[in-house]
Amino acid sequence: MNTPHAAHRIGAHALLLATAFWATGCGYDTPNATTPSRSESQMIEDALQQREQFWTELDQVQDIIGGEWERHDNPLADFCEDAEHKKYLYSGARLRSEPLPDPVATGKRLRTYWEEQGYTVTEQSFTKNHRNAVAENGNGRQIILETKTLAGVTQTALFAETGCFTGDVGVIAHYLAQAVRASQAADPPSPSPEP
Repeated sequence: MNTPHAAHRIGAHALLLATAFWATGCGYDTPNATTPSRSESQMIEDALQQREQFWTELDQVQDIIGGEWERHDNPLADFCEDAEHKKYLYSGARLRSEPLPDPVATGKRLRTYWEEQGYTVTEQSFTKNHRNAVAENGNGRQIILETKTLAGVTQTALFAETGCFTGDVGVIAHYLAQAVRASQAADPPSPSPEP
């Protein structure tokens, strides 16, 4: 998100994730890795469902806006402001590859959609070249559509965070990191063409 807490959250998340890797044997392919208990398995299953629902909602917002998008969602759970690290959230960012043809009409469509979904919508503008539509629900979920013009180029982005879910962020982040590494190992990047 575009908040002062995002950098703190990312740094703290990296520290927490590194600690989780160290404490559990540092990876999915180590002999020290263990199978999660049933309660951990259920917690992980819930976390995967919540992430999928979140990404699906962002996909729906993208579809309403239209156009081509770059997806920069964080596949890992992030910690909430919780001293015991028993709550987590997900964050996402999507960048539209071309300017919106009609930002006002798009904003109206999104406002209608979000209000139908139970969100409260506020609009913000910091300069004549910047607009935000901020949708928030009672569960702490926030989705921001940002349009700004820099050096004559209009950019459109979605930034979003879920509200906090209950679950051990260390266990969940560790599991998700293992899944990401396994996915990357199964689908290595294509080699660059030789000149």
